[in-house]
Amino acid sequence: MDMIVRTVAKGIVPFIWIYGAYIILHGHITPGGSFSGGVIVAAGAVLLIIAYGTKGAEKSLHEDNLHLLEALAGAVLVFLLLSEMFFRDYVTVLMGYFDIVSAGYVLLLNVAGGVMVLAALITIAYMFTRR
Repeated sequence: MDMIVRTVAKGIVPFIWIYGAYIILHGHITPGGSFSGGVIVAAGAVLLIIAYGTKGAEKSLHEDNLHLLEALAGAVLVFLLLSEMFFRDYVTVLMGYFDIVSAGYVLLLNVAGGVMVLAALITIAYMFTRR
């Protein structure tokens, strides 16, 4: 791509990622949340893939790391759901130390869901650009 596109992408992608993280972290209060924020973060990564190509974007976003990130987010989701189902009385005592104003488990679920969405969408973008 052109040098102008690369320069603009390098300058705007951090703001896109910050906005996506904001949407993920405030998804329990406002409409949106994990899916919307994950799509916004993935859109920033797709902009990097378009501007720098697949090989240039893989310098900062390795596909193997994305698979690992998605697996960890899935494991966190399963752990949170199982702990909510079976160990609610014990975990709620511990959650008092990490009390989030209005979210409880919902914020943690939003973050894990957002990470799963962004990792999956970036992986799909890598798969499309390789062909």
